[in-house]
Amino acid sequence: MILKDGLFGRKGCLFAILCFFAVLLCAGQSGSASAAGFGACDVTKSLGFCYEYVGEDYTQEKAKAECGGAPGGVYVEGECPKGDLIGTCEFDPKGNAGMRIVYYFSKSAFSPKAAKMSCPGTFTPAN
Repeated sequence: MILKDGLFGRKGCLFAILCFFAVLLCAGQSGSASAAGFGACDVTKSLGFCYEYVGEDYTQEKAKAECGGAPGGVYVEGECPKGDLIGTCEFDPKGNAGMRIVYYFSKSAFSPKAAKMSCPGTFTPAN
């Protein structure tokens, strides 16, 4: 219930999430990838979402390193859990599709409006 009930309050939590996205935006990463991606970073317990590294410029090593810098980040080989999904967000840091990240927002932490507001890219609500 990070944003619904407010671990740090709605504004504080939104600010933390936006700062985290800003860090990702500034991260310059390159490498090679497959269409399946290079794993995921689960920050559901700390920030209420999980994200997958799907851009072709990622490598598994770079994805692991980036996830290690995320607050409470746990690297997962494979995909994010999707059982508590409220929506997704496709984001290309610096407009670079090779660095594409797909975020999976948890409905136990986000309202639909908060998830959409927290998405720096294209938001798609869950069905």
